[in-house]
Amino acid sequence: MRRTVSSTVSTTDRRVLWAVLALGVLVACVVAAWLASPGRTARPAGTSGPVAVDGDRPVRMLGTTVRTPCFTYDVPDEGWVLVPGAAGCTTAISYGEVADDLTTLHVRAQAGTTGGDVAELVEVSRRSLADAGMDDWEVDVTTVGGRTVVRMSGRDAWGFPRVTYQVPLEGERFSQDGRAFDAVWVDGPPSSASEAWLDAVIRSLRVR
Repeated sequence: MRRTVSSTVSTTDRRVLWAVLALGVLVACVVAAWLASPGRTARPAGTSGPVAVDGDRPVRMLGTTVRTPCFTYDVPDEGWVLVPGAAGCTTAISYGEVADDLTTLHVRAQAGTTGGDVAELVEVSRRSLADAGMDDWEVDVTTVGGRTVVRMSGRDAWGFPRVTYQVPLEGERFSQDGRAFDAVWVDGPPSSASEAWLDAVIRSLRVR
């Protein structure tokens, strides 16, 4: 006896089918939105060299995470906000709505030709500081959160003490206006509280 297969689809089967299709559409929309988010820069398929960064593209803060095309990082604690005007891979965060030198941290990608080599970063930093008449600045290599970083400390042109950490960017991964970035600079005032804030930012820093 030949068996026949019914072509009739039950109401329950139809509902399951539509639910699966709807879920697929939802997932596709979420992925598309993530790829198009301002914090993400896609490298075109089949291309090499640095990813060109739009320096005018606004930076967003999602929850406690600041997102740029080059990197992401978390603010040190509750109460920190993104300073208006952040764009490209240049950001600043402050504790509270009023930004001042004592409670503002700057996190930005810096153009250079070292390719992220630590020894070259130290040499270039010392030479640049000397050329600017800032020979009294200290430049050394240290470790923060398992990362080897270059630490610079001294007084700026206005006489205010500052500390800057350079987190190397290996290779030429990102560029702006034809110039490759070789480090992410994280700087602020050299107080015990500020050092803890800088440490927290560097530990959370993720290169994209």
